[in-house]
Amino acid sequence: MSDSEYFPSGEKCHECGREIMCYNAFAPIGVRPFIAKKSCLCVEERRGKVIEKGRPIVREHMLDASGLSAKRYRGYTFADCITDKNNRAAVEAAQRFLEAYQDGTVSHGLLFHGPVGSGKSFPAYAIGNAIVESYPISDSLAEQYGKNSYYSTNGPTAVPVPLRIYNAVGLMDKIREGFDTLDLEKKEYFASLVSRCQRTPLLILDDLCAEKESQWTNERFYSIFHYRWERELPTIVTTNATPRDLFTRLYDRTADRIKSDCKAIYVPGSSRRKTA
Repeated sequence: MSDSEYFPSGEKCHECGREIMCYNAFAPIGVRPFIAKKSCLCVEERRGKVIEKGRPIVREHMLDASGLSAKRYRGYTFADCITDKNNRAAVEAAQRFLEAYQDGTVSHGLLFHGPVGSGKSFPAYAIGNAIVESYPISDSLAEQYGKNSYYSTNGPTAVPVPLRIYNAVGLMDKIREGFDTLDLEKKEYFASLVSRCQRTPLLILDDLCAEKESQWTNERFYSIFHYRWERELPTIVTTNATPRDLFTRLYDRTADRIKSDCKAIYVPGSSRRKTA
């Protein structure tokens, strides 16, 4: 409605003292027309402040739920990336992937491979951070979190989770714990990890082939990659293994799906990790 359609009610807001405005409400056929009161401007102002407060809380939950809770990985962003001859190809490939993913035109995943510490994980996590930071948050969800304390709502699972990032070793440990535990609640949670990896819009799997090789882990990885390959869901992988080595570490059919779906980017160089 335009401002010209409102008229004074003759009442004052008991909180801010502003004039409360009225308007002729729409009435369906057969219903007598009536006059309705417009919410005072101070109500809208308070709601705006609640939304402003809640939006970063929602974003924090999204980062946690996506696998970006660690302080170190929060700093892996394109804005903070220092490129050189060794990582330039990887960073540029990651930026192109991000642009295509956000435009809905992405046609493949990425496989960053190279020696230990060469910087393979940085572009992968930078993609994850960029997607979460740019993900739209509705006013209603921000308002819900803004009204309550940080953990008084349903927690991280109540927010959108646009992607999932897992370290391959940690992921297999958690899934195995689910198979071994007698606690039914824990078993259900850890068993759901395979499904989460399969169904997430974007999966980033860090340090593939660092886990202990076994038939059990190979079966889990095949289940994940086959599901995503069938549905053309993009996956980003980092590994110290070469694309050829994947065929000796994983089932051939798993490695073949990775090779088919993920563009291989070699990240050369010595370790970038600082010595204490």
